[in-house]
Amino acid sequence: MLSTEIMPEYLQIEVIAGACSANCIMCNYKESPRKGILTLDDFSMILDKFVPYLDSQKYLSLQGLGETLLDPGIVDKVRVAKEKGFKGVGFATNATHLNAGLTEGLLAADLDTIIFSLDGIKKDTHEQIRMVDYNQVMRNVLDFIEKRNNTGKTKIIVRMIRQESNLAEWDEYREFWQKQLRPEFGDQVAAYDVWGQMVEEDRVNRFNRLDKWSREKKEVCPDLLKRMLLFLNGDVILCCGNMKVMGNVFDSDPRDIYNGKGFQEYREMMRQGRLTEIDECKNCQVILSSFDKVYVDATGH
Repeated sequence: MLSTEIMPEYLQIEVIAGACSANCIMCNYKESPRKGILTLDDFSMILDKFVPYLDSQKYLSLQGLGETLLDPGIVDKVRVAKEKGFKGVGFATNATHLNAGLTEGLLAADLDTIIFSLDGIKKDTHEQIRMVDYNQVMRNVLDFIEKRNNTGKTKIIVRMIRQESNLAEWDEYREFWQKQLRPEFGDQVAAYDVWGQMVEEDRVNRFNRLDKWSREKKEVCPDLLKRMLLFLNGDVILCCGNMKVMGNVFDSDPRDIYNGKGFQEYREMMRQGRLTEIDECKNCQVILSSFDKVYVDATGH
């Protein structure tokens, strides 16, 4: 590999698309043009494409536009990824389907990280945002924590997508979950500000913040320097905020895709401080959310 070439630290593979057990007010999974589950054979073939670049890889997220635990083969996918040497294998889940069997299977497969998406410390708040049974979710999450404490090593992150309806609960939420989690596993409580659903005033403020950051820092968005996202069919997309297809790993070496003309043109404009001249990026809430995200460990730091 040439010294000027890069490979992503963070690989994200969509294992299920167009299906979810929740109906979150901030999510557009129903609009996904992709419907289905990635087969174990295809998943294994995709991973094989990245095995030569494992030295660069730090995280593998089994995540797409759908609920990962609806994939009946998710435990096998975690196991295969770990057997092939992938690091930081994890995913986010709303935990509605996290039964005892799945909990035991994921822990036995050596899942590295699981992110529980809970958007309120109060039952009504969480259910209004995600439209799922809060009590069931809490039972599933607390059961996972207990079993992990006794038999596993998986890192647990409990994450709130902060928005107007739950913002006032953040402090209480953080304090509650810090008491449930364990520092020896690296557990964290996280907050990530919502994206989308912005009125025009928010859009102008967003543009101005991005423009200021880009012109002052002249940095490339981390999603274009450190992350590669793949759809079910092997398509590589620009980033999680833009579905532009940059290539397909079944047809090409992922190194060539990630260092190809398409990615390089975006990166160069950003290095010049011109991010807001890029139509796909000039109103990106994902970048701003990454600036404002909060991670607190179980000791409060």
